Amino acid sequence: SRLARTPFGQHQRELKHHHSRRSRALLLLGVVSNEMSPEVAHAVAASAADLTDPSGQLDIVWHGGEPLTLGLRKFEELLAPFEELRHAGWIQHSVQTNATLIDDEWCDLLARYQFSVGVSIDGPAALNARRVDLRGRPAFDRIARGIRRLRDHGIRFSLIAVVGIEGIEQPESLLDFLATLGPHTIGLNVEELEGVNDQRCGITQAQAERFWQGVLDWRRAHGEGPALRELERLTDYLYLARSGQRAAGSAKSGADTASIRFRQRRWMETWC
Repeated sequence: SRLARTPFGQHQRELKHHHSRRSRALLLLGVVSNEMSPEVAHAVAASAADLTDPSGQLDIVWHGGEPLTLGLRKFEELLAPFEELRHAGWIQHSVQTNATLIDDEWCDLLARYQFSVGVSIDGPAALNARRVDLRGRPAFDRIARGIRRLRDHGIRFSLIAVVGIEGIEQPESLLDFLATLGPHTIGLNVEELEGVNDQRCGITQAQAERFWQGVLDWRRAHGEGPALRELERLTDYLYLARSGQRAAGSAKSGADTASIRFRQRRWMETWC
């Protein structure tokens, strides 16, 4: 298991994203190896009171691999130590999932513990082809089924799409598809050659800039659609910059770290 505390905005590529205008503390619980123990959960819960931010709740984010592979029983065992804190309003559970395992029982658990749910899907089947299970089978149909279950149970969810070379030239159609799934927010992570992601990319600066221009155009044409994470971060970034509230040492904001690194300042000044 893996633990990390990070300020808002310093996300790993597929963590649950938050949309509050207020900065929130994150406690990331990486359930990578299916081996997180109840003892670890109890230790985290015991120290959570010291980690809470007076301005808001502490977000307990379950991620890493596919958290739901823990199974319902073990997952609920890990949640139990946090119940007193949750009922007191000190913490909020979040999960980032590919939704392939979501069924009625999982929906009941997510609703009962008031989870904030993020689903990873990269677009329609053709753009989602790299998401496969351990046997190499496409995951798209099962992801779509899990999303339908969330909607059937009235569970609000956000989406994160990793945008690769296959989708970089079609932002409008990508957003059209994602919006039809019914999320409250969409996050777009443009694939980059950095960190562990050093095997493929092929996206040029010009392509990235055209993509974000297309995202802006889509937003203008769909004012009533789901929120777009990057544009909300950009709005926050500009507000802080123009109001003088932006600290000199905080150059890496959410807007900077959400794959708008492709010379973003130029189009920020042009379009906002």
